[in-house]
Amino acid sequence: MFDHTQIPLDVFVAVFEIGTLTWGVRYLPPLCIVCRAWNDIILSNPRLWGIVTVTKDSTGEDLETHIAKAKASPLTIFIRSPSQKKALQRAIGALIGLSHNWVSADVPVQLLTRCRWPNLRGTLESLRLSGSSRISDSNVDAFFAPEQDQSTFSAPPRLRSLAVDGVHKAWITPLLSSSITYLELNLRDSNIQTQQLSDTLDYLTRASEVVILKLNNVQHYSHSLASHHPVCLPKLLTLGVDRVLYPSTLLSQISAPSLQTLTIRGQAELLWKYLSQPELNFLGPFFAQWSQGIFLPTQLHTLELVDCLQVSDVALLIRWLARLPSLVRLILIDDSIARARELRSSSEETNILAALASPEGAGPVVGGWLCPMLMQFCFSTDFQVTDLIPLARARGGVATPSLTTVIRPGRLRVIEAPLCPSGTTEDIRVLANLMDQVRCTCVECQFHRIL
Repeated sequence: MFDHTQIPLDVFVAVFEIGTLTWGVRYLPPLCIVCRAWNDIILSNPRLWGIVTVTKDSTGEDLETHIAKAKASPLTIFIRSPSQKKALQRAIGALIGLSHNWVSADVPVQLLTRCRWPNLRGTLESLRLSGSSRISDSNVDAFFAPEQDQSTFSAPPRLRSLAVDGVHKAWITPLLSSSITYLELNLRDSNIQTQQLSDTLDYLTRASEVVILKLNNVQHYSHSLASHHPVCLPKLLTLGVDRVLYPSTLLSQISAPSLQTLTIRGQAELLWKYLSQPELNFLGPFFAQWSQGIFLPTQLHTLELVDCLQVSDVALLIRWLARLPSLVRLILIDDSIARARELRSSSEETNILAALASPEGAGPVVGGWLCPMLMQFCFSTDFQVTDLIPLARARGGVATPSLTTVIRPGRLRVIEAPLCPSGTTEDIRVLANLMDQVRCTCVECQFHRIL
């Protein structure tokens, strides 16, 4: 019989902490009755009780008991909306009084105004801030005002992770520093009508050491950008751009030479804002900029482009891919790719499947195979399975020996695409025989996979 006492105490504490972060403090009481050992572990580790979640169903008495058990342990706070229930105000007041113990907080701006930044900056490592963009300047000034003892500001803030959702820039800017390694901006709030491209670039300049950057629903009010030096983010590894207005203008001002993963997603509902100047929706200028000098991310191994391309972007995309020697995963979901294939330009390649299947796909400037390290290709547009078979034959590992002197690329191992609507059973069988793995992403196959 297995003896649970052989498991180190820290392992139990870590597992219980993960459970509490996932399901809240209600996760702990059932564990206390499993056995005396677990009960002792939970009662003797206040940090497990330091994970505090306030919801509409919370009661003041339970929260106060919970906070008392946490004692002086580090606190992880989840309050997604400001509670107006009088019964909770005493408990929330107690949490605010312990703000010097907060290490992680997911709170609305309205609650944060009741705290002071000097009490938080030395301990708070992660902050997710949501709420109104209408908070008065006086509240901002009072929150960030230093104390008479300036020693609390002598060391850099502990804040490493910052995510903001619908928050005015007056709150964002003072929270940013070179200590930030994770930054997420979601600025879709309809009240924010002054978000300029220069504001976003200013945020990035202040968070110059960021490693993971996510820009979601950043609806810039204007596309104009005065003279601006490129923002260099030397440590940035992951960049996500999801439904951002004027993405090409923004990205062309960012240099991320160490970037490893890039995701760009668009959305049809945003296109109406481009109708007066449709050229602002093109990613071509971005591809051209990131093909040269300090902008070229030579370590990029994953690229995902979803509903963000124009037909004229595809040729420039192929040129850019030719300069990405480390690319391993390529995800393309965009109808513009199919429309570009129909152009049949004599001067440049517009068929990305043909480019990937050709030993000269990288073009005359770079030469050789396009994306020679590619191992996984995810694809969704208007196509036929027979369009993928030449690519699979050329790079799936079973091609006939080539008489050219071009070095063969690494083996393409996985193809994902909506195969069932695009080909016969025999076509899919032929494709599957050429690859290590073929996955159909049609709705029916995904549904059966879930079941």
